Amino acid sequence: MRVYLSPLQEKDASKVFAYWSDEEVTRYMNIEPFTTLYQAESMIALLQSLTKEGKATRYAIRLKTSDEIIGTCGLNRIDYDKKQAEIGYDLGRPFWKKGLMTEALCLLLEKAFEEFHIREIEAKVDPNNKDSITLLKKFSFQLKEAYKSDDCTCLYTVNKEKVSAILSGRSKSKK
Repeated sequence: MRVYLSPLQEKDASKVFAYWSDEEVTRYMNIEPFTTLYQAESMIALLQSLTKEGKATRYAIRLKTSDEIIGTCGLNRIDYDKKQAEIGYDLGRPFWKKGLMTEALCLLLEKAFEEFHIREIEAKVDPNNKDSITLLKKFSFQLKEAYKSDDCTCLYTVNKEKVSAILSGRSKSKK
């Protein structure tokens, strides 16, 4: 693995601002591109609050070689009773098409299943976001439903059993 995950912190605001202010990065996110550093600081504070409440968690995706933050990923709408959560992720444009988000999602899914005891994960994706759909399919996410909303979203899901074999195979091939 070339990346690792660390909890998103206030000190990370300037780095994530660089990505969250990029129209291409935020095109398929549920936020408008940020225009001020304060917006990134506020978003991180909100995400930390949701983490403390047990409703969500967000991680910085960092390169092992430099500790540089290249994006974020996390679990949203965590429902411990139903053992469900939704994933979200973003990656700075200089790091697209290098397999780094695939590695980050391996780590995130392992955390979801092992640390959070989640059994089913959802991902809401704009149908035009072909790269994200391709990424999800690598982990056996399947289209559950397509529905019309402001962003014309497709809902993909995967359960622990389907993805565990994939994660197990990836970790064996990395040894």
